[in-house]
Amino acid sequence: MSNIKNDLSGLKSKLESIEGEFENKLKEVESKDAKFKKIDEQIEELISKKDSLIKLNVGGKIFQTKLSTLLSVKDTLFAKIITSYQESNESFTELFFDRSFDHFPIILDFLRTKQFNPKGLSKADIDDLKIEAEYYGISEIDEVLADLQKEVEIIAFEGAPRYSTAGTH
Repeated sequence: MSNIKNDLSGLKSKLESIEGEFENKLKEVESKDAKFKKIDEQIEELISKKDSLIKLNVGGKIFQTKLSTLLSVKDTLFAKIITSYQESNESFTELFFDRSFDHFPIILDFLRTKQFNPKGLSKADIDDLKIEAEYYGISEIDEVLADLQKEVEIIAFEGAPRYSTAGTH
C-alpha cells in the first residue's frame, strides 16, 4: 500500500511540475500572440498609408506618386528614407532630392511598371541615368545601363586583300 501511496505522490508532484511548465508556456504564447497582433496592426496601418500620395521635389520639379510605388522595390533610397520616417513616427508629405529632374521620370516609371527600355537613349543619357540609378539605389536599371556602357564601338574596319571582292584572287 505504501508503494502505491509513494507512486501516487510522485505522480502528483510530476503533474504539478508539468502544470507549472504548461502555465509558463501558455504565458509565452500569449505574449507572442500580443506581439503578433501589434505587428499586424502596424502592417494594416502601413497598407492604409501606402495609398497616400507623396510629393517628390526633384531639383525643383514636383512629381507625385503613391507611397506603395516608392516602396515597390526594396533597398532603394526611397525605401530607406520612408522606413526611417516610419520608425521615428514622423509624418511627411513631400521629399526633396537635390538632383537633376531630367532622368527622374524614367526612374519613376520603372518603379511603377518594373520595366525599363533603354532604346533611344544617347550614350550621354545612359551615363547620366546610370549615375541617377546608382544614387537612388535602383540596381535593376543600373545593371542594364552598365551592360550598355560595355558595348563595343567599331572605330575602323580594314579588310584583308585576300578576302576582297574588288580584283583578282
